[in-house]
Amino acid sequence: MLYILGSDTGKEGIEFILQDDDAKVMLIQDGVYLDLNLLVKKEIFAIKNDVEKRGMDNIIPSWVKRISYQEALSLIIENPVISFI
Repeated sequence: MLYILGSDTGKEGIEFILQDDDAKVMLIQDGVYLDLNLLVKKEIFAIKNDVEKRGMDNIIPSWVKRISYQEALSLIIENPVISFI
């Protein structure tokens, strides 16, 4: 399952993600501000443009994969999605 987290509403999705062993997480828009400490064992992607635009490039951990909009679209097409935007 791919969970899309954006803005503060993304916090609500963390409970679901923690219960899903195969969860993938995509951070978009203000979702790049979310605290990722609980999700260190999950596969996490962040929209590169959103990370850079918000000055978070040196703050988001290096294990979070920065992706383009095209890569994000591919992930959305290839996976079932739950959105917390």
